[in-house]
Amino acid sequence: MKEVANAAGKSGILHGLVGAILALLSYLLLDVVFSGFLAMTLFSLAVFAITITVAVMLGLKWRKSVGGYATLKEAFMFLFLMLILSGIINIGMELLLYHVIEPDLQKMTTEKVMEATESFMLDFGVPDAQIDETMEEMEGQVQNLTIKQRMGTYVWRPFVQAFLAFILALFIRKEKPLFDQ
Repeated sequence: MKEVANAAGKSGILHGLVGAILALLSYLLLDVVFSGFLAMTLFSLAVFAITITVAVMLGLKWRKSVGGYATLKEAFMFLFLMLILSGIINIGMELLLYHVIEPDLQKMTTEKVMEATESFMLDFGVPDAQIDETMEEMEGQVQNLTIKQRMGTYVWRPFVQAFLAFILALFIRKEKPLFDQ
């Protein structure tokens, strides 16, 4: 178990750094990423695909390093610990971005999302009254979260990470054959 934790720690740091780089990239490309609904969707899907791909690659590399075989439990433990550590690094990066580097980032992002949403709704011919109502609702939600409030939003994260770790473990695991041929 200690070997799994050590390997998960190293991989978690690497996975977390990839996530931090992606978060920094989205900050630097804020105007491009939030230029429209399609751009936001494509960027989000790309980030998700990169995150999953890196997790699978790290999982397969770990499995190879332990002899090429891993039970579902071992794969789950490795992936869950890796994702927890990665998540902690990502929370740190988010706190740094939202509270140190750019304290108004929450407001800026929300405004960009509102602009993209309004444009999307106009393109699809949504009635003006409904657009105005949606924009008013979104304006009411614009707020800069305090560090304590932001941390409170992560209560659910370990459950999502556990679910994702289980799904990925199904693909990473490889049982030893019962009989050698």
